[in-house]
Amino acid sequence: MKTFGIIHIFLFLILMIAYQCSSAQDFAVTVKGDTVYGSIKPLTYGLEKKIQITRADKKRTMLSMFEVKSFVFDGETFHPIKGPNGYAFMKLLKRGYLSLYAYQLDNQLTYDGLFLVKRDGSSLDVPNLTFRKAGRS
Repeated sequence: MKTFGIIHIFLFLILMIAYQCSSAQDFAVTVKGDTVYGSIKPLTYGLEKKIQITRADKKRTMLSMFEVKSFVFDGETFHPIKGPNGYAFMKLLKRGYLSLYAYQLDNQLTYDGLFLVKRDGSSLDVPNLTFRKAGRS
């Protein structure tokens, strides 16, 4: 009876390790078409935006915005897009003929700005509409 429990625990641990290894794989696709796997850290501050990739062999690679076609960070896809304030890494929210992206507004860390991009390359900034509760007069 003990071997029955030990085998199940052992199989459970193997499955958990396999899940951890297969999930949350960050990667970047370069302009040349190469795919680089590793832990990605986006550096979105400053004038020149980059991503830092740390591979399994602890080798670090820095790629500038113009060397990256797209990258996946924490399960979310980012693309370098020319927005209202120049080029920036934008988070893909909805892919399609008219793709919806989120970007960081000035002096903010969250992706609150919305941006629409058509397949032909034309784009449009979505205004931030806020509504206030009307007070009684």
